[in-house]
Amino acid sequence: MEKKSTGKRLLRETDHALLKRVGCGDFSLICLDMDDLTVLREGEAAFLWESPPCVSMDEMISLALLAAAEMAPERGRKIVSAVLYVTVPWDTSLESLDEICRAIQWPIPKGADIRFGCGFHKEGNFLLATSEGRSEKRGKAQ
Repeated sequence: MEKKSTGKRLLRETDHALLKRVGCGDFSLICLDMDDLTVLREGEAAFLWESPPCVSMDEMISLALLAAAEMAPERGRKIVSAVLYVTVPWDTSLESLDEICRAIQWPIPKGADIRFGCGFHKEGNFLLATSEGRSEKRGKAQ
C-alpha cells in the first residue's frame, strides 16, 4: 500500500470538508461539531497535518511526534487553537491514545483552544489542524 506524503500545509476549504466529514461523522466515539471546527478561524493562518494510515500504534505515535515538530509555529508566532481527530483500531488501549495526544500537544501553549475527537477504524491515523497568530511581545520591566 502506498502512503501519502505528510507535512504541514495551509488549511484549504477541501481540508475543512475533510475535517467535517471525518470528525463529525457517524463512526466517532468522541464527535466534533461545526463549532469545534470554527476555532480554526481564530488565528491569522491555519494549517493541517494529515497522517497516512498506520499499521501499528507505535508507527502512529512516531508520526505524532513528527507532526508536532512540523506543526510548531515559527518564531514570533504561537498556536491559538487546535483540532485533533484520531482514528484508532477497536483494540487500542487508552494508554496508547493518551501517548499520541501527549506527543502532539507539546507545541500547543497553555490557554490555546484545543478540540479533540476520536473514532474507530481498522487502521489508525490522525488529522491535526492548528490556527496560528502572532506571539505577544513582552514589555521591558521598569
